[in-house]
Amino acid sequence: MPYLLVQRSLTPPEIEPVQRAFQTTGIFHALDAVSFVKDAFGVLAKGLNDYQAQQLQNALAVQGVEVEVVEETEWPTLPAAKRIVRASCWAEGFAPWDPLGRELHVPWDQVVVVSAGMVQEVEFGKRVTASLTTGMTRFDNGDDVKLTNELTFKGEERNWRWAAEVILAGGLRFIWQAHEFNYTHLGDRVSRDPAANFALFLRDLLSAVPHAALNRGAFALRENQPATAPRYPTRNAFAEETAWLLWRLRQVGRYAPPAIA
Repeated sequence: MPYLLVQRSLTPPEIEPVQRAFQTTGIFHALDAVSFVKDAFGVLAKGLNDYQAQQLQNALAVQGVEVEVVEETEWPTLPAAKRIVRASCWAEGFAPWDPLGRELHVPWDQVVVVSAGMVQEVEFGKRVTASLTTGMTRFDNGDDVKLTNELTFKGEERNWRWAAEVILAGGLRFIWQAHEFNYTHLGDRVSRDPAANFALFLRDLLSAVPHAALNRGAFALRENQPATAPRYPTRNAFAEETAWLLWRLRQVGRYAPPAIA
């Protein structure tokens, strides 16, 4: 049965103590510590057997790095996501709009987790045209001419996008991105800067849910310090931090999402 090493806090450990722990156990090479710490968004290591997990936990504890050993089957999975492009924050609660343009009404006390952050997204859309030489031909006057075909395809780009999600006590999960969102809710506060609009909207939302668990990005926005928000290199990294919050909520009996099947 595979096990995880789960961080006690969302602050990634220092590389040097992890390197020393790896050297002590011999389970991983010391150089591997760099990639392990870089990808630590709640989980330091995955896919360990029972012996490896216990050895690493003990070695890390000696170095001052506290982790928990958790069976992978016990780790929470995120509820299925519902993408939204518009929402409002009213005194009564959160009001996302569904794809059919209908406004849903969610009491504030149902919001249990809010996550936000800069997530690196792989996007396709920019059209690129390239010429491909397919052969040569010679005219009667002796001139050689290349035969070419033009190929047009969609290029791949990696962009950093502000994203957010809200998880409700009943298991619903709403997600949205700053550059795709309708900020009608902001009224005369709206600007041409999607990131500024995103931050304003999140602060409106967060001011109404002081009871909710926040990831590091949402906390930075609540404190009006977006520059301190961590960057999530993949959507999986962003999701891992949210799953860590659900894990902590489950431990104190506030939320019990389904575990991995």
